[in-house]
Amino acid sequence: MVDVLASDAPRTLREKIVAGYRLRYFDAVENEDPPVFDGAEPAILRLKAAGVQMGLTTGKSQRSLDFVLERMRWRDWFATIQTADDNPSKPDPTMIVRALAETGREASDTILVGDTRYDMRMARAAGVPAIGVGWGYNAPDELRAEGASAIATDFGHLVSILSAWRQTHDDAADMAVRDV
Repeated sequence: MVDVLASDAPRTLREKIVAGYRLRYFDAVENEDPPVFDGAEPAILRLKAAGVQMGLTTGKSQRSLDFVLERMRWRDWFATIQTADDNPSKPDPTMIVRALAETGREASDTILVGDTRYDMRMARAAGVPAIGVGWGYNAPDELRAEGASAIATDFGHLVSILSAWRQTHDDAADMAVRDV
């Protein structure tokens, strides 16, 4: 984001901006309850109970994500976790490619759930179908324009969409990669 918004700034200044943002973001996360959408935990538990293998691909730092996962006690719920610290920024498909490699899944047996156009572009670049959510950063029509095959209106709807998608695929189709 900084590279786009401050593209004319010297690289050293952009690096300072990113470092400062990360520190302030972690301070905010550490001193407040984790920023989790209402309904997220029950949906994750339903998917977990159904045997869905889940992973995370996020632009957040590992440090911030570790804090949230520990505080929420969600660490063991995800088979793979890909962060901005170890991967190129979205829409580069590396996060998904690494998630697939770590879990032994195929792109055709995986679906990405995301809330930004960059998530949709990343999924498309990795050859993975994508579902958009209507409560995130980009509007549903933007997500559809970028390739979302469906838009979930809430977490219950998301679970229904994923369940229907899974039924149309063979039993190996049980990985949902979720952006946080």
